[in-house]
Amino acid sequence: MEEYKKILKRTGIVLIAVGVIDALIMFYCISHGFKYKSLLSVFAVVGGIFLTQNNLKAANIVSFFSALLFAWVIGLLILFPFNVPLKLQATFFRLHSLLIETCLCAVLLIACLLLWIYSSLTSAAVMREIEAGQVPSGFVWKRPVLGFLTGGCLVILLNVFIVMSKQSAEAETLVQKAKLKAGGDYQYYLSSFSKRGAGDDRNNKATVIAYSGDEIKKINIEEQYERGILSSISFDVVYDKPKKQQAISAAAGEGK
Repeated sequence: MEEYKKILKRTGIVLIAVGVIDALIMFYCISHGFKYKSLLSVFAVVGGIFLTQNNLKAANIVSFFSALLFAWVIGLLILFPFNVPLKLQATFFRLHSLLIETCLCAVLLIACLLLWIYSSLTSAAVMREIEAGQVPSGFVWKRPVLGFLTGGCLVILLNVFIVMSKQSAEAETLVQKAKLKAGGDYQYYLSSFSKRGAGDDRNNKATVIAYSGDEIKKINIEEQYERGILSSISFDVVYDKPKKQQAISAAAGEGK
């Protein structure tokens, strides 16, 4: 009887700790001007508090979403190499090998944590209490294993939506404009495309990556149409070069 309570309390404490750490990282990034989207903090803290109170409904919900997030993370890792050109991957790794290794380790750590949470909350002791009737039979999260299927389907649907949006005529037009802006001998990859509005009044945004063997340019483009006429267009070009090459370029600029 008491075994399942120990499991819930242990898992809840871990979730609260993870949520607090994630929140601290988010605040640090915001204060230093880095972009960071917190995915675990609120979910982890709230779920952890309920688990420490031996709430079996919370155990079902947390195990379901742990399975969903695990499938989501693994699905994105599997699909990423197929969605991004190999040469761009190689160039980015050459420029930011330490960053990529750190991020990959963090993602794998999160995946392992999610799997541990799921296995803990679906252990025999916990499931016995759930099956004993302490959780209403009509409860929507009665089968947390469905989280894996839900997460996998969401990743596939998202990937299909992104691929279809990138194949629109408007997206291709923005890529061509990015080519004119970047100049030089680059290959191009449409990283993202979004559209707001329809018909004659609309706003198009895209991020196009121009890359070579040793350099990456991120070109953010935004177009505004009013009554079917292009009223404004803006470009924001971000250069991504090795620090050594940046220093050489700066010195050459000063020499001029």
